[in-house]
Amino acid sequence: MPRYPNIYFQMYAMTPRRQLESFSPIEWEPPLDIYETDSKFVIIAELPGVKKDQVHVSVEQNILTIEGERPKRVPSRTVHVHQMEIPYGRFARRIQLPAETDVERIEAKFREGYLRIEVPRSVTR
Repeated sequence: MPRYPNIYFQMYAMTPRRQLESFSPIEWEPPLDIYETDSKFVIIAELPGVKKDQVHVSVEQNILTIEGERPKRVPSRTVHVHQMEIPYGRFARRIQLPAETDVERIEAKFREGYLRIEVPRSVTR
């Protein structure tokens, strides 16, 4: 039986609108997939239209933060917008990491609109 049967509640992705609103307005939240293996936790953020240099990942007090900005793609000479469903502007997600993580060895890779973050366990099961 896995030690963490419900990892989502162990690594609850806190809503940045409540947590960060006083610092700067967050306009949207990228969707996340979070899962674990015997040796690491994996977080995948879907960030289409965002370039690698527009994303910042940090860890402070075992809270991993993904933040950045997706610029608007509407031409400045547009007269009328008929429909706009794609969120633009500042984004952020905060994830509480479990205590048994090795934050000094976190690896992040950005490819084809997906940010993959691997957080090694401090002790492998």
